[in-house]
Amino acid sequence: MSTFYVRMSGKVFGPFSNDQLNQMRAAGRINGQTEISTDRAAWMPAGSMMGATDVAAANAPQMPIGAAVRSTSAAPSSTDTKKYVAAIRNNTRYPFYRTAIVIYSILGYILAALPVVALIGKVLWLGLSSVEIVEPFAAIIGAGLIAAFVTLFREVMSMYGDLVDSTIEHHSRTAK
Repeated sequence: MSTFYVRMSGKVFGPFSNDQLNQMRAAGRINGQTEISTDRAAWMPAGSMMGATDVAAANAPQMPIGAAVRSTSAAPSSTDTKKYVAAIRNNTRYPFYRTAIVIYSILGYILAALPVVALIGKVLWLGLSSVEIVEPFAAIIGAGLIAAFVTLFREVMSMYGDLVDSTIEHHSRTAK
């Protein structure tokens, strides 16, 4: 059984069997003018090595071999998808991003609690009579506004993270 090499745009692909060459020709990845060799030294048009070709097949545009191989490959298994997603997460800022959301949330909620903590500290230090009537309302409203902002920001960033996750999952299934 002979093996063949295909040269396109200066790049050599292969080795391919005769059956694989016929499949590539049928799929439009190679045509009669594509250079083929058995030893990577002497190159000749595929039409002269693969038998007679019709004019349409000889002049048909060539699809890049890499693109055609990707489009005809089998769908990756769930194990391949998990490995692909894990590799993307390990090689990007994904862990940092998720950790940053948690740290931001914790610090934000501590900041939100400060007005109430300050009010309680004032009451314990100076006594209840030192607190003006507006201060408890201001502390509660301030804490609520800060907590609402922190929650909103955390949710938006989590939705963005979920979008990134789903994009990674989608590309892990379609890429390859």
